[in-house]
Amino acid sequence: MHFETITYELDGPIVRIGLNRPRVVNAINGVMKKELLRAVQAAAQEEQARVVMLFGHGQHFCSGVDLKDMAANGWEHSPEGWGSHFDELIAISRAIWNLDIPVVAVVRGFALGGGLDLALIADYVLAGQSARLGAPEIMMGAFASTLIVSWLGGMKKGREILAMGVEVSAVEARELGLINRVFPDDQLGAEAEKWAAHICNIPRHAARMSKKAINMQYEMMGFWNSIALHREMSVTLNLHYDKAERAEALRFIREEGLKALLDQMNSKMLVK
Repeated sequence: MHFETITYELDGPIVRIGLNRPRVVNAINGVMKKELLRAVQAAAQEEQARVVMLFGHGQHFCSGVDLKDMAANGWEHSPEGWGSHFDELIAISRAIWNLDIPVVAVVRGFALGGGLDLALIADYVLAGQSARLGAPEIMMGAFASTLIVSWLGGMKKGREILAMGVEVSAVEARELGLINRVFPDDQLGAEAEKWAAHICNIPRHAARMSKKAINMQYEMMGFWNSIALHREMSVTLNLHYDKAERAEALRFIREEGLKALLDQMNSKMLVK
C-alpha cells in the first residue's frame, strides 16, 4: 500500500501509522487528509491487528492543517469549500472513533489545531515531556474541527485552549485529563511499545466491546451532534472575513510561511 504523506506498517498485531511530512512539522495537507482516512480504513480490515499506533515522524506530532496548502488550493473559500474541508477532517476522527481496535497516539513536540484533534480522538494519548498542545487558530479567527478539548478537560480550561489559543504542556494536559501519561522524550517510544503489548494481551472481544461501550456514553451525551453543529459554525466563522482581509491573510501565509505566522500570533498572546 503506497502513501505519499504517511507511512503504514503492519507489524504483527500492531498497525503503525506515521505522519510523514517532518519538514513542515507534519502539517495536514489535502493529500494527507485523504491518506489518513484510507489508512484507518485499511487498519480496520487487518484481521490480525489488535492496536493502532499513531505518531509523527521527526521531532513533532503535527502542527495542524497546512496553511500554505490551504492558501494555494482552489476552494475559493466558499461555503462548499470550507464544508468539504471540515467534512474530511471530521471523517478521520469518526473513523478512529469507530475503529474496532484501540488507537494509541504517541505525541512528541507540537500537537496543534487539527493535530491536537487527531491526537485527542485516539483512545489513549502518550506524550513526551517536550509536547505542547494547543489550538492557536482562534488567533486567526478560526476554530479546530472536532472540538474535543472541552469534552475531556472541562469547560473552563476548554475555553482557554479553544477560545483563547493558550497552549498547555504535556504535564498540564495530563492533569487536565487530555492525555494519559507523560514520559521523558527518550523513553516515550519504549513506553509506547509497552502500552501496545498490554493492549494486545487483552482479549480482542473485550477490547472491542469496552471501546464501544465508553464511546456510546459520549454519543448518548451528544458528542457527535455537537460536532455536527460546530461544523456549521466553523464554516460560517471561516467565511466571516471579507475578500480583502482573506486575500491579505492568504498572501501572508503563502509568502511568509508557518513560522512567521506563528510568531505573529504569539506576539498577540498576552496570556500564556
